[in-house]
Amino acid sequence: MGGKKYFVSYTGCDEAWAEWIAGVLEEHGQTALIQAWDIHAGDNFILKMHEFLRECDVCIPVLSQEYLESAYCNEEWASAFGAAVKKGKKLIPVRIRNVEPDGLLYARVYCDLHNIHDEKVAEEKLLVDLVLTEKPRKKPAFPNTPAKPRKLFPGSLPPSNLPERNKYFLEHGKKFDEIRTHFKPGGAVCLKQAITGLGGIGKTQTAIEYAHRSMSDYRDAIWFVHAEFKETAFDDCLGFAETFGLIPEGMDEARKLSPEDLGKRLKDWFAAHDAWLFIFDNVEQSEVIAPYVSGVRTGHVLITTRHSQLSGQMESVDIEAFAPDEAVRFMRARLKKSPHLIDSKSVLNKLTKRLSCFPLALEQAAAYIEKAQISCSEYLDLLGEDKAEDAFQQEIAKPTTDYPHTVTKTLALSFDRLSESARQLFNLFTYMSPDKIPLDFFERQREKLPSPLCEDLANPHRRNEIVAEMLDYSLIKKDRIFCNIHRLVQEIGRGQIKDSETDWLNVCMEAVIEELPGEDGYGDREQRERFERIAVHASVIAGYAEKAYVGNDDKEEETARLYHLLGIGSRRLAQYGQALEWNQKALAICEKILGKEHPSTAATYNNIAEVCSDQGDYAKALEWHQKALDIREKVLGKEHRDTAVTYNNIAVLFDKQGDYAKALEWYQKALVIKEKVLCKEHPSTATTYNNIAVLFDKQGDYAKALEWYQKALVIKEKVLCKEHPSTATTYNNIALVFDKQGDYAKALEWYQKAFRIFLQRLGEAHPNTKIAKGSMEIAYFGTDFDEPFEQWFQRTFDA
Repeated sequence: MGGKKYFVSYTGCDEAWAEWIAGVLEEHGQTALIQAWDIHAGDNFILKMHEFLRECDVCIPVLSQEYLESAYCNEEWASAFGAAVKKGKKLIPVRIRNVEPDGLLYARVYCDLHNIHDEKVAEEKLLVDLVLTEKPRKKPAFPNTPAKPRKLFPGSLPPSNLPERNKYFLEHGKKFDEIRTHFKPGGAVCLKQAITGLGGIGKTQTAIEYAHRSMSDYRDAIWFVHAEFKETAFDDCLGFAETFGLIPEGMDEARKLSPEDLGKRLKDWFAAHDAWLFIFDNVEQSEVIAPYVSGVRTGHVLITTRHSQLSGQMESVDIEAFAPDEAVRFMRARLKKSPHLIDSKSVLNKLTKRLSCFPLALEQAAAYIEKAQISCSEYLDLLGEDKAEDAFQQEIAKPTTDYPHTVTKTLALSFDRLSESARQLFNLFTYMSPDKIPLDFFERQREKLPSPLCEDLANPHRRNEIVAEMLDYSLIKKDRIFCNIHRLVQEIGRGQIKDSETDWLNVCMEAVIEELPGEDGYGDREQRERFERIAVHASVIAGYAEKAYVGNDDKEEETARLYHLLGIGSRRLAQYGQALEWNQKALAICEKILGKEHPSTAATYNNIAEVCSDQGDYAKALEWHQKALDIREKVLGKEHRDTAVTYNNIAVLFDKQGDYAKALEWYQKALVIKEKVLCKEHPSTATTYNNIAVLFDKQGDYAKALEWYQKALVIKEKVLCKEHPSTATTYNNIALVFDKQGDYAKALEWYQKAFRIFLQRLGEAHPNTKIAKGSMEIAYFGTDFDEPFEQWFQRTFDA
């Protein structure tokens, strides 16, 4: 193949773009060197990359935010590209996202394909900018072209996350016929409808059963979304995106998306498919699902809601209580394994009437009868002779109520049969989000729970028995490691325990505060996943506490702390909008009970500033930092360590904006305090030395950068020791400075120091260890050594 050789450099999430660019090049007689096509199993990745850089005539970085933030692309590859350019090679970036490159790439004129959605236009633009005009190995589809509908293999089922089918389900009237009628083919339009009705009436089960019965109609997908809260709706939609390959950047990065950004990806998929069904369950606010369904023109959307007004212009199917004959049929099917417990048809008629034919009440009654092995007539006696039917009829006559008296009675009977530990766990469940309650949370936080639950949760056998009790009485449902509880059961349960001697809400709040990581607790994946599982429950608990503890300063302060921890976690997961919301809630409480000049209020101002800074709103961030600084200078003094923290944060803010002079000024302010209050050999002082070094490094003043890195290193080697990972990080930073200056021998020497520590203290699989090895290999190729790197590496580190 003739022409020039082009090395296309990219991150994994931009592979489709890289392949398309490579395909265009080869279609026009050029040679493309690309990881996806030219690196195979068994190849040495670093060596192959070095080979590409050595052989190519032109380097093409595919520019996106992910590329610019990549450790390899932003540091190690910058040096490699610089060396390539020195040897007369060209560097032509191709921008595919709305990013502004800096560093080595800043001065390069790039080919801009951002916002071009027509393949022909994009191809012409690429060829003109590369100054170009053999057939490619296989040019893939243009990345912005919608995917074609997937063909199902005959007899197979569509991808689905549907909950398990309810084996006792009984259709209300002819509701399925109504749903199918509303879902008639409508051409280029998304058909939407709502299932409405009281809590406990069977809306969710109707939607699930319809989906199971209609599998053959939806070849593309059927997806179930818990839509009561925006967090659970986002998580379930993200699960869909992962299943269908819509998040090439990986789940950790995808969690940083806004609902609107995630919704756009789903809508792009919807636009290319028409045989799909999305169920949004228990919608309380239309804003929760709007990012995912507004403007969609294909497929079917089915929502369930207690609020008929949310159905809007949709077709609506209203679910009511069973008809008398339906209620009798349900009870006979539900007690099929114990038919001897049905005394007679007349008794069964009386019982269903006594329970007002209400589905949830019937289910709980049947579960109790089966578990306790008592007859229907005995259960009627337990219900007593209060006026449940009249009370229930009064309740359902009110359009906004969800508190049927008859369910309260059946719940009370089942509750009385539970062991003490099961009752205690049920009480805690009533203050959690109703869906996906993680059992392992209670196991980890059992020391915060009362006896005997605390002791029983330590015993796996007893723990399973407790859950089984609640399952047997249909108080909860279980899905793998999670439990679900009906919202109506929760509401009634909270009402029954409100006068309990134990403050169950406070027990929940203390446990969840202990569970949530602090500022430095998100360094590993397990902690991040733990936050994701518990966050929605923590927010629900905080919401209850905010209302319940008005006037109780101590409890309100605890509520503010819970919002504060939620804000930290959301920010660390790059969920900035959510983080801002939680911090604003914490601030409202702090200003109310502590005042606007309290250090805790200042800390919340600081947290809000950090979120604004992360969002790029530097003016707002500076405004909030200034609020925090005013309090800290006034209340704590200008030489307090917290004041130094604010100086440092303001310096970081100017650093992000490229105002290095201002940044240095504020770093120096922080340093004066730290050297005086903490002493010159404190790790925090070393951190500021390091920040100043980075500042000079960015400006290309490598001599100054090395000087300040050395100051930091003296402290770390003395206070933390020479084998500490933080010391190794400084070794690595020094190596990078020599690397940028082209002093590869010196760089290699310092990379070795860092690598030895990372390998010993963090292990071979740790990202820092892998990056340090890759950096060594690149620096090694810049030296005059003739020995192959792997041979040198084995000899050096096996010694």
